[in-house]
Amino acid sequence: MWTQIVGKTRLALAPKENHWWHVTLYVSARGLTTTPIPHGTTVFEVKLDFIDHRLTVLTSDGRTRGIELGPRSVADFYTST
Repeated sequence: MWTQIVGKTRLALAPKENHWWHVTLYVSARGLTTTPIPHGTTVFEVKLDFIDHRLTVLTSDGRTRGIELGPRSVADFYTST
């Protein structure tokens, strides 16, 4: 479910490309990551770390925010972010 939420966010915000390439999540050394996604005047990147069990969002203005990966409903996810 975590990858679905990240994928839907990427689908809504990333610039459109042929064959849905703008929705792809990429394998990283610790899990999955997006490429930078523009949002207003900033850019952000989402990392799913399957070793430390964390979802981390990094922004171009230096902010970092994260939550623990674990079983929870989508509604609970949105209230915790």
